[in-house]
Amino acid sequence: CPKCGLAFEELQPRMFSFNSPFGACETCSGLGIKMEFNEDLIIPDKSVCIADGAVMLYRNAIDGWRGQYLGAVAKHHGFDVFTPISFLTPKQYKILFYGSNERIKFNMKMKNGDAEWKSTGNWEGLIPQSERLYKQTQSDYRRRELQKFMNISKCPTCEGKRLSSKALAVKIDKKSIIDITDYSISDAVKWFNIVDMRLTDKQKEIAVQVLKEIKSRLEFLEKVGLTYITLSRNAGSLSGGEAQRIRLATQIGSNLVGVLYILDEPSIGLHQR
Repeated sequence: CPKCGLAFEELQPRMFSFNSPFGACETCSGLGIKMEFNEDLIIPDKSVCIADGAVMLYRNAIDGWRGQYLGAVAKHHGFDVFTPISFLTPKQYKILFYGSNERIKFNMKMKNGDAEWKSTGNWEGLIPQSERLYKQTQSDYRRRELQKFMNISKCPTCEGKRLSSKALAVKIDKKSIIDITDYSISDAVKWFNIVDMRLTDKQKEIAVQVLKEIKSRLEFLEKVGLTYITLSRNAGSLSGGEAQRIRLATQIGSNLVGVLYILDEPSIGLHQR
């Protein structure tokens, strides 16, 4: 674009899939959600002190080096591990969670004083530290444990749509691909019929095969009673019967010939007819 300078590569199908790195939102990697560490989950009870396990992240290791580490941070900033969190000043509270650039002397003793470790460094803060550990860990168990202290919210970049800004900028009849997948099956059928009538002869020649495939599959889903489901609905939220009908639509809707389908339990979610 000569005005804004935005450049598009040649459009490809993979650009419109959030499962592909070419189409996924850059911020959330196509998940549509953002997971952030929450202060109230890390320290739910502000009346408790660090020594009594206020920091849930360190609850099982408060007597170890992590506890001593926090003790050095607290001492440097004018409080101690026996100070209830609610008694901290706003500055001390912010430093505890988000760290500071001040140099702190750390002196940790382990094994009843048999081992000692001294260093000088910065305190990164509970939340930046948790974010770093979450990104670095290779353990699924550790990742699940850290997720207990995270909130899930819509991705601020794609607003839950999961696709990149380039993919969302491509529109047909003023609608992006996500706008259409948010329609119910019955509304999507109506929209494609309307769009078909609005196309020029040249556009129809280009779109004829695509529209034929889309409409035939949508109409099959409509025939098996899935008019109310949206195409963007999460697969995990479908009932067994709904999932069965969608599988049938995928198979039978493809109009293959010379193929026999044996339905083991056709009664699930389907009318006998």
